[in-house]
Amino acid sequence: MELPDLPNDVFLLVTRYLSTRDIVLCRMPSRKWYNAFTNERFIEQILKRHFPLAKETRQLQTGSIGALYWHGDKRDAIDWRRVFDKVAARYHALQGGAPRSVEKLKTKVSTEFQKAHLFPVANWERHYEFSRNGSDFYYSEFCWTYEDGLLIYPHGCLQKYILREMETGATFDIPFDLQDRIVRRIRLHDKLLVIEWAELKPYHMLNETEVVHRHFVTTYDIIRSLGPLSFNDGSIQIIYRNELKLHFLGFPLNRKERFFTVHNSTHFAVYIWQFNRSAWGEDEPIESLAVWNISDSSTYRPSLDPSGRAKPTDHSGPKIVKRLNFKELEFFGVRQGPTPVLTRLELDDDHGDTLYLVEENDILLRGVEVGHNGPRMWKVRVVGIPLGDGPFWQDACHDPGCGGIQSSWEGARKAPCFRYANMPFTLTASVHDPHANLVFSLLHHFTSIRPTLEISGLGWTSEIGGELTEQVGKRGKIFADERWVIGENDQQQIVVLHFDR
Repeated sequence: MELPDLPNDVFLLVTRYLSTRDIVLCRMPSRKWYNAFTNERFIEQILKRHFPLAKETRQLQTGSIGALYWHGDKRDAIDWRRVFDKVAARYHALQGGAPRSVEKLKTKVSTEFQKAHLFPVANWERHYEFSRNGSDFYYSEFCWTYEDGLLIYPHGCLQKYILREMETGATFDIPFDLQDRIVRRIRLHDKLLVIEWAELKPYHMLNETEVVHRHFVTTYDIIRSLGPLSFNDGSIQIIYRNELKLHFLGFPLNRKERFFTVHNSTHFAVYIWQFNRSAWGEDEPIESLAVWNISDSSTYRPSLDPSGRAKPTDHSGPKIVKRLNFKELEFFGVRQGPTPVLTRLELDDDHGDTLYLVEENDILLRGVEVGHNGPRMWKVRVVGIPLGDGPFWQDACHDPGCGGIQSSWEGARKAPCFRYANMPFTLTASVHDPHANLVFSLLHHFTSIRPTLEISGLGWTSEIGGELTEQVGKRGKIFADERWVIGENDQQQIVVLHFDR
């Protein structure tokens, strides 16, 4: 009696101890062995045992396996061998730190297009410096964005923004007209695309040498269309939601005016830091913070109504729910002044009722905006400001001995001192795939040219080094899940490390 001849329950009991490599080899002796080791019940058991958190295993449990695994157009006929092979190959590549392929997407646009349509918001002038070696502490903004398998980027040839469904390769045009517009920042989060942009034509003179450009925020809902059996049929809808004016006057297009933004599905927040041009010798920057509720859709576009006379009276569209001036920011202890340490904003995704300001400072930082009274080693702090009534939240850590354990990442509520747990390596970027329980960590030694990319799963850790990490992590930011890691190199190319193919 051969192994496939055993009763099904006994067969499943015996084969549960085989490795994934053994399972592949057991298909080879004959057609009978092949059928036994590729049938539905066997594959389901093996996936649940070896890869319980893989995307396909989760889909099998909910009955929503993707169309990539169907036999032709038959939704009830799944190619189980293909499912197992793809998952096993993916996790073999993840655990070995060896991507199966590298893809590069061209985002580099013409010089004329760059000058006319792209001007990313500048960051603080602070960098690492030690023993005549230096490295970036802040990295410039991307002109592209990613979330949940959807990549939005400026197409180098088409000279417009497109959305690419990473798994199928399908592309869709973003209905945002770049004519006479300059994109300052773009971000996809909570299935909501936010484009922060300025008018190409100046609105008025600020002084004898500077002009002001009006700034706006345009939002789009990104909706994946579902078929009759709740399968993703590959089509995506990009629906305009609303538009708001970012600042009542606008900003000059320079590297002195900074603003940090964040959004979720219901709110948009901005912190503004403006260079003080007072003729009375004042050097304190002008600071403010504002939060909008952007839940309601509205056809009204303030960019088409400079006078504001056509603004609807039914109060539809974005609404201001919180506004703080510099005195109120000082009350909460987050006024930055001429030596800012703010690194980003975060919004509470669960309830949307708290805005968090994350601050980081380090003794090794140098630059024109670095203060003289720095921390003994490093200091990180998070301040949460309620959008309504209630107390504000604060968490801080400046203890080199805590090892990053005291304030391990718990959303936005905890100070991210884990970034400094492995000094002199700093955690430049960290991405958590909660469904697959994978963590992708981009580590950078400030005296080294090449960063290191670590991947951690349940009971294992792998490392991607060399040129691949330099390519994907050169700009200090990554997006990732179990299928790929996405970053940008110094040639304005989006680099995708594929673990699937």
